[in-house]
Amino acid sequence: MNRSRIIDTALLTILLIGVSTFPVNLLVHDLFWYYFIEALLMLAVFIFILFYENRHPEINPPKKEFCLFNFLLLLPAVLIAFSNFFYALILGEPLVISFGWYSIPHVAFIVLNVIVEEFIFRKHLLGNLTHPKKIIRIVISAAIFAVCHLTLFFSTFNPFDLIVVAYAFGLGMVLGLIYVYTHSLIACIGLHLMFNLFNDFLFEHLYSVNNLLWYYLINVFVALVVGIYLLLVYLLELRKSQAELDLK
Repeated sequence: MNRSRIIDTALLTILLIGVSTFPVNLLVHDLFWYYFIEALLMLAVFIFILFYENRHPEINPPKKEFCLFNFLLLLPAVLIAFSNFFYALILGEPLVISFGWYSIPHVAFIVLNVIVEEFIFRKHLLGNLTHPKKIIRIVISAAIFAVCHLTLFFSTFNPFDLIVVAYAFGLGMVLGLIYVYTHSLIACIGLHLMFNLFNDFLFEHLYSVNNLLWYYLINVFVALVVGIYLLLVYLLELRKSQAELDLK
C-alpha cells in the first residue's frame, strides 16, 4: 500500500473510532434516543466515506471479477453467525424476550456500523494492501480490525471484553478470506450483518447466558470447525496456484 492510501485508510479508521467512542451515553440516558443518535452518527460517517471516495477515486482498490463458485465454496462460514444459538439449543436455555422500541434504532445502528466497517477494513484496508501473499494481507487487516475493537475494553476495563477482540480477529479472518476469494463487498456485509444481528442483537434479546463455560466451549468449537474448513480452502487454492505456476 502506498503512503497516500495508508493515510487515507488511517484517517477513515480514526474517524470510525472517534464516532464509536463518542460518549453519547453521558448526554442521553433513554435507550431509544441513545441508539437513534448513534445511528445518525454512523450514517454521517457512511455519507462522509461515500463523499470521500467520490472526491478521491484513486484510493479505491481495483475492481475484480466476482466468482460465484468461490462464494459458494466459502458459504459454510455462515455457521459462525449462529454459534450462540447452538449453545442455546444444546443447553436448552429458556427464552427471555426483551425487545423494546429502542430495538428499531438499535438495528439501524447495527446495519450502518457493519456497512461502514466493511468499507473501511475490507474495501480500503484489505483491498489496498499490496503484500504478494493473500494470507498475510488477510492477517494484517484482521489484526487491525481486532485492535479497533479494544475501544470496548478501554471503556469498561472488563477482562471479558477482551474476548470481543479475539472474536473480531476471527471474524476479520473469515471476512478477509471471503473478500479475497469472492471480490464481493456485499458478501462480506451480508455475513458480518448476519453475525451482528443474529449472534449479538437477536441472541441477547432472546436468551441469557447461564453457563459461561459451555458458552465459550461451544463457540470455540464452531470457530475451530469453520477455521479449519477455511484453512483447507486456502491450502487447496495455494496448491492449485502452485500447480499452475509449475505448468508454466
